[in-house]
Amino acid sequence: MESTLIIGNGFDLDLGIKTSYKDFRKSEFWPIQSVLSIDTSLKYFLFDSTLTNSWFDLEDLLYVFASKATRSEYEADIDKKFFQLLSDKLCKFIKLQENGEIKSDSLASRFFPNFNVFDNIFSFNYTDLRKLSKNAGSSYPIKNYIHVHGTCVNDSSILGIGDNYKINKLYYFLYKTSNPYYKSSNVRYALQRSKLVVFYGHSLGPQDYHYFSNFFKCQSSENMDESDKKIIVFITKNKGSRDGILYQLREMNDGKIDLLYDCNDIRWIYTENDVSRNLKEFNEVIKTLSSLKDKQILKRIAERSLNSIK
Repeated sequence: MESTLIIGNGFDLDLGIKTSYKDFRKSEFWPIQSVLSIDTSLKYFLFDSTLTNSWFDLEDLLYVFASKATRSEYEADIDKKFFQLLSDKLCKFIKLQENGEIKSDSLASRFFPNFNVFDNIFSFNYTDLRKLSKNAGSSYPIKNYIHVHGTCVNDSSILGIGDNYKINKLYYFLYKTSNPYYKSSNVRYALQRSKLVVFYGHSLGPQDYHYFSNFFKCQSSENMDESDKKIIVFITKNKGSRDGILYQLREMNDGKIDLLYDCNDIRWIYTENDVSRNLKEFNEVIKTLSSLKDKQILKRIAERSLNSIK
């Protein structure tokens, strides 16, 4: 019986690390003055777009651009060079933010000791969790975890869009899977195996649908067996961000939110609430999981005893 932690941009933001798209756009790293001798259509498209708040908004904009792009191979090649520049600048921006001051009174800062409770940890951020944990003053070393979209630690960050979108073949370089650093993460298998799944600061945005849609569809099925029931915890900023997550969930599981609730143990923790209260709520979740694991161990012992009698 496993447990899985999914980390999204909201975790960094809760730490006080300004790694949102909006912060990137306002920083000196945003490539307003391109080093390219020729301006690009992608550059102008992004500059004209409305300021938004999170990484998936940037990736959504990349999709909108690519879905409408009907350009020549020469123009696409120039756009590709600008996209590479954008990715490089993003990495430099993230590295600087990692060294920023951590909010010691945040839930995220006090959450680091809980990381090793999980069998699987997947970060959808580019930041280095070990560095952030150290900066937060945590004395608990984080075990191995997987960067689903790469990391800026070794300049292997993966910016782009999901394969579930159709775009002009000249812009295939925008697919995350086209990035040479893209590798297997096995998120879906971990979700299937886990009894406890915690989403911390992940918005479940459209660009990540393919990682989670099947999981939520399976957990919203009328044919679910009681043994398939899972504890699913969403740690998010407030009730407003909760509404955004619920909207994405409705999109992913054909609107079966009632079945998702009825067939699982769904819990919400808001980072804007009192931190001590939040930690207490999370500890209750861990106690529940521990109890289930104990029951599973006792069941196996009983089964072995019966088999030995036979």
